[in-house]
Amino acid sequence: MKILLISSSEYGDLTSGQGTVVTNTLRCLASMQDINSVLGVFRPLELFKADILPDDPSHPLPPINTLFHFMGTPYNKLKMLRGMVKISSNDEINFLQLVSKESKNYDVTIWFGSAYDPVSLKLPYYCNCPLLFHLNDSLFLYQKREITKRLKILRTWVAEQHERRILASGYARVIYVSQEDYEIGIKLSTLQNSTKVICLPTGVDTKIFCPRSFSKSNPGKIVLLFTGTMFYQPNVDAALYFIKKIM
Repeated sequence: MKILLISSSEYGDLTSGQGTVVTNTLRCLASMQDINSVLGVFRPLELFKADILPDDPSHPLPPINTLFHFMGTPYNKLKMLRGMVKISSNDEINFLQLVSKESKNYDVTIWFGSAYDPVSLKLPYYCNCPLLFHLNDSLFLYQKREITKRLKILRTWVAEQHERRILASGYARVIYVSQEDYEIGIKLSTLQNSTKVICLPTGVDTKIFCPRSFSKSNPGKIVLLFTGTMFYQPNVDAALYFIKKIM
């Protein structure tokens, strides 16, 4: 099977959740003998410019073939609004046409990107093979959980309507990473209990990420790191729970 991966995050960059998902997905696919995976790097949202992390000899990154590399303009609110009203720039239209041409050679395409990107609603109509959207989180639930109260009701309503449009578009599958987000996706989908909406939970590769061993001969100090944006209510709740109930 030949798989085309299109990502708005850099492969090998573990400084973002999306980049981590892309990298680990490729690692898993590369370990399957019947998969011929190729990554097309498309960065419509220039979220960061971190360098690709050095390879770990014990867990090497699979080799990739970059079919195209398009650097878009920096992410901003205007670009988000353009995405919701289906307006694409000339560069993005050229990209969609390139996807239309290249996807003919693949069995399936997976899109790792922002739902608010201008190409997200149009991509299903240009891709010439089954297309999966790794959406990760529910847009509606994310806005509902945010701490910022300014225009929250309006932003939540807009996110809900946009998510409905994504779910109603031509994606063969829309993937959420948690059961709660998945259940929201089912409710917002016009096809109740549709197999189009699926849950693919995130996990930890315990061969790479594991507790350091300590002993009397190797005492060491245990350091815990909690990382996450504190504009997101569940992260705040988790940090406070950890401090008050566990520490």
